[in-house]
Amino acid sequence: MVDASEYSEWQETLETVAKGTGSVVLLGGTDTGKTTFARLLANKCIAEGQSVAILDADPGQSEIGPPACLGLAYAHGEFVSVADLPIHALGFLGRTTPHGSLLEYFALLVRLAEMIDGQRLIIDMSGYIGGNGARQLYHACLDVLAPSHVVALQRKGEINGIVAPLQFKETCLLHQPKIPAKISKKPAQFRSIRRTMRFAGYFKDAEQQTYSFDEVAFMGTWLGTGTPVPAHILKYLCQMVGEGRRVFYAETCGTELGIMLNQPLSPHSPALGQVMDHLKVQSITMTLAPHLKNVLLGLEDGRGKMLGMGILTALDFRRRTFGVVANLRTSGAVKTVRFGSLRVQPDGTELGSVATSTF
Repeated sequence: MVDASEYSEWQETLETVAKGTGSVVLLGGTDTGKTTFARLLANKCIAEGQSVAILDADPGQSEIGPPACLGLAYAHGEFVSVADLPIHALGFLGRTTPHGSLLEYFALLVRLAEMIDGQRLIIDMSGYIGGNGARQLYHACLDVLAPSHVVALQRKGEINGIVAPLQFKETCLLHQPKIPAKISKKPAQFRSIRRTMRFAGYFKDAEQQTYSFDEVAFMGTWLGTGTPVPAHILKYLCQMVGEGRRVFYAETCGTELGIMLNQPLSPHSPALGQVMDHLKVQSITMTLAPHLKNVLLGLEDGRGKMLGMGILTALDFRRRTFGVVANLRTSGAVKTVRFGSLRVQPDGTELGSVATSTF
């Protein structure tokens, strides 16, 4: 058994939860020890003869799989590090926080949780805890997941608003152990460097692949979801956005127009209203094409299984092809490409987010 004596503040909670039944959700901000608690609890459950699954739902400081993903792993015996567990399944979020993708995060979490088959599930949630969005997200997750135990790890009541409704819930036990002194806060730079190393390790042996727009489905983007505008409309759009700007591509979907251009256009530009009137659309989404380079992509097969993660390297709108750096065994199996928002170089360097605006 892994020695847990250094975490005496957690012993009672660990013993109680390990001898119980049902799934367990771990809540807390960054550097509150959720992953350490998950490891200690999993080993105690295994010692009790239980089969355990761990769902790593922290895309910013992931242990199971690369950053920007949620990962599921099974623990068949005592282990020292969650990162050493073999990956059973991954879900692509495309960013390192649920903020900005709450629905996508919720859907991924529930989907992965439903994959277990008789195992005792331990869910290590994200450190995103601030604001009404976080409260709504976790309340929805707890309603659907219906855990038997929730372990709230906090220093100064920072997640009281999230766990308050659980105080009178008869089907769920709320545990609020103190955080051991051994669990210390780490500088933000440490977390950033760690993500860089994990991204770099993931893409170390990646190779260039080329796909056709017409052979895969796109999700997480307006690109490829509508009808490309004809050449004369593209020329008209170029004229309207002004000098120095170029419209590489545009498509319509119902009353929506998507434009791919090289420089940003002010939301107060009168050209937007004129374009909307002329093309009879109700909204315009503008994406800066240069910002799509290096965006993270989730690559899935025809059944929705994530095959791996890639980085967009090129877009050729004339040939309707795009290039991806990815480490895949079966590149031809890719049928769905999910666009993330985070841009990353193959060496792990983060470049910020994709610039997209809707008016």
